[in-house]
Amino acid sequence: MTKIIFTGVGSGGFSLLGFYLNRAKRIIPALAVLCFFLLVFGWFFTGPEDYKRLGKYAASSVTFLSNFMLLRENGYFDTGAHEKWLLHTWSLSVEWQFYIIYPIVILVLSKFLSLSRLKVFILSTTIIGFFLNIYFTFDNPDAAYFLLHARAWEMLLGGVAFLYPVSVSDKQGRFMELVGLLLIVLSCFFISGALPWPGSLAILPTMGAFLIIQAARSEGVLGGVFFQKTGLYSYSIYLWHWPLVVLGSYMGWGEYWLFVGIPLSFLMGYISFHVVEKYSFKKPDLSVKSLVLYPPLVSVVIVGICGSIVYKTKGVFSHYPQVVQDVASENYNKNPYGCMTLEAASDGINPCYIGQKDNVKAVVLGDSHADAVTTAVFEALNKKHEGVLAITKEACPMLLHARSSINGDICRTENPERIAFVQENHEGIPVIVASRLHAYLSGVFNPGEEGVSAQPVIYFGDNDRADFDEVVEGVRKSLKETVCKLSEHNPVYLLRPIPEMEQKVPHTMAKGYLLEGEARIQSLSLADYQQKNQLMISMIDEVAAACGARVIDPAEPLCDSGVCISSLEGRPLYYDEDHLSEYGNRLLVPLFRQALLD
Repeated sequence: MTKIIFTGVGSGGFSLLGFYLNRAKRIIPALAVLCFFLLVFGWFFTGPEDYKRLGKYAASSVTFLSNFMLLRENGYFDTGAHEKWLLHTWSLSVEWQFYIIYPIVILVLSKFLSLSRLKVFILSTTIIGFFLNIYFTFDNPDAAYFLLHARAWEMLLGGVAFLYPVSVSDKQGRFMELVGLLLIVLSCFFISGALPWPGSLAILPTMGAFLIIQAARSEGVLGGVFFQKTGLYSYSIYLWHWPLVVLGSYMGWGEYWLFVGIPLSFLMGYISFHVVEKYSFKKPDLSVKSLVLYPPLVSVVIVGICGSIVYKTKGVFSHYPQVVQDVASENYNKNPYGCMTLEAASDGINPCYIGQKDNVKAVVLGDSHADAVTTAVFEALNKKHEGVLAITKEACPMLLHARSSINGDICRTENPERIAFVQENHEGIPVIVASRLHAYLSGVFNPGEEGVSAQPVIYFGDNDRADFDEVVEGVRKSLKETVCKLSEHNPVYLLRPIPEMEQKVPHTMAKGYLLEGEARIQSLSLADYQQKNQLMISMIDEVAAACGARVIDPAEPLCDSGVCISSLEGRPLYYDEDHLSEYGNRLLVPLFRQALLD
């Protein structure tokens, strides 16, 4: 692209609109066909929640905004990567955003700088961009991963390869090519999901590609027919490879799918290249009508509208069989009182009263797990004459002094305010504390990803990379201080961990009905639940004993037969994999009623 822009600017014949139209012709048709294909596939084979998300991904992908959308999703309730059919299009969005801005910057600067100085500017910006990327990665790794400001240098490096070509002998070129390949191979071993990315290690694959380009060896290791054809079909292979990965995971085809998925990616790339990429669209003139009817742009509108409709209608919910609708509806059967809305999340501690505000009989403190059981506490009261106060916030455990890599110092600031509000306004009222502590310690919020090695997301003091044992001790001390402080003026009840399933329960059951004609029922043995939560259970029990608090055990009703159930009478007990739905949390009502009576 740098060659096209600089050559055009140098000759005075560069057309910005023509550049954009050529990029649209190159990128959009194959992407739009993939998105449309997935929308058709999803209609028949994915459940409502999956299809709803697919619609959102399709619309954001063809409009090249998927990197922003995925960044917003990358939080506490983030969906696992293997459920995101178009996850890979974030990089295409970054590339498109770059090529919107890049030629404009070159055109503007060419009015003031010679081409030789422009070359120096590109080189300098690339070097500065690399070091800024390191800073951005440590400052905000999620934004650095998905957004252009930390990625632009990688594409500028390709421009540097064109602007500063090197003349090498065949022997030197062979050496450069091998070093470049070695750097790319090394990156496969040295780079993992546990490391901040892109950061400094991004230099390995990018510099490897840079050296291969500079070597320019048509008869080298990469000069064979296989690699040449792979390069020719690479864009279409890139488009199809990730949806095929997700397909294997979605269908449960196991690790052997790898041996089918890889050659199938090449086959689909070959078909896409010859059927879609090579199709010759007539270049539009500059009239509005011609531009509006330009097929690549029309395809953006069509897929964007279809994807948006799918998203807005919750996966076109009405087209599913009634049994699927009944099961999938539990996705939305959450606390209806809006105590944890986005507006509330940005508005301090946001005391949320349910029922009679002037006769509060229970207080619920904690994170989203506390929010999920709040209505069960309310059900345990005389709803006509009594009320509940809930002070809950997503990803905010009730721990004094705790800081978080998810939301910074919000919890550390607000937790003392929660305690002060309760003690000033509701002294003597029972307080129920519930938090998903083990997830903050493990850094894993999707139970199906328990094999992932992750860093704790909470910490104490200034070391946000403290080791696990240090953070555990911090949690132990903080929980004891929190509960003992609350116990000075209020009876306190600690809720042991809610049993967690491996997959989203409504999603899994709905998928079972669609693909197999019967629900896929999940369960967890009581022994496994106790083993998995041993640390948290012992910590909660220890703190309760030290502070004179009481313990409430959700395993009593949820695992009373030695198995922790995920559904009852064909209906999910959870709205995802770990939060009880309004239907499920009713099983806890007798526990809360007994606790509050005592």
